[in-house]
Parts: sequence; C-alpha cells; structure tokens
Amino acid sequence: MVKILIFIFWIFFNNCAENTYQIEQSFNKTLEVGHSQTYSIEYKKDTNFLFNIKDDDTYQVNIHSINCNFEIDFNGDIIKQINTDTYSIRINKTNNIIILKPIVDTVEGKEKENYNERKCHITINSMNENQPVVRIENKEDTFFYFESISNALNISYEIKEIFNDSFASLSF
Repeated sequence: MVKILIFIFWIFFNNCAENTYQIEQSFNKTLEVGHSQTYSIEYKKDTNFLFNIKDDDTYQVNIHSINCNFEIDFNGDIIKQINTDTYSIRINKTNNIIILKPIVDTVEGKEKENYNERKCHITINSMNENQPVVRIENKEDTFFYFESISNALNISYEIKEIFNDSFASLSF
C-alpha cells in the first residue's frame, strides 16, 4: 500500500515538475515598421511580433537583448547573428511574424533564477532597406547592422523635455 502511495505521489510530482518547464501560451505584439522600441517579454512564453507591412518592400529588423539570451523563429533570412542576444534579419509582407523565446538557464536540471518573476528586455527596430528611416522611441541602446542598407540612414529621436544637462548620443 505504501508503495502504491509513493508511486502515485511520484507520478503527481513529475507531472507538476514537467508543467513548470513547458512553454505557456504565446503573447502577441503588433509593430509598425520604422520604429525602435523596447519590450519586456516573459520567460517561458513565446512572444510573437507581427510587423504591420503594407507594401512589397523588404525590411531589416534588428533585435538586441538588454539582459537575456533568446532563440528566434521566423521564415526569413538572418543577416547577422551575434551570440544569442543580437540578431539582424530580413522580413517582408509574406514573412512578417517573428517569434522570440527567452532561454532559461539551468544547472543540473534546475533553473538558475526565478524565471516566473523575471522579464527579458528586448530592443527592436525595423527599417525599409530602400528608404531607411527609424524613429527611436526608447532611451535604451539601439542596435543597427549596416550591411544591407544601401541608402543613408535617417534617425529621428524626440527629446520631450529639454534641460541644461539633456543630451542625445550616437556612437559608432
């Protein structure tokens, strides 16, 4: 009888443990092209980024993580990948969905941190490869990869409140 109870407890415990590592439902965000923004996404959830593309042009999307590594899933070309925290990809009207999956660090099968409470911060910018214009709406670092840009890049950055010590910086 004790063996049966232990067996039932073991099955229950394993099912609960497996469920904590499963990816939960996807979360969707719709993005306009030509913008740079920072997003806070959850670990253990896929986040779908849908780009609102109305024309037949090709767009370069640069994705940079501020504090995590992630996997990317989409049906397009990867222009450049730097480790697992920075990607430049090419999208168009037919492949305009990008799925990001933050990577959970484990040691000997256990999570290194409480990923149910932690957020992964991602900066995403996109630009038309023929007419590269980007409006930066965040205050974090923005990553650009210039291999596929053939024209001059037009960057607009709005400073809403100007003080004596206000500044904007563009570093190469």
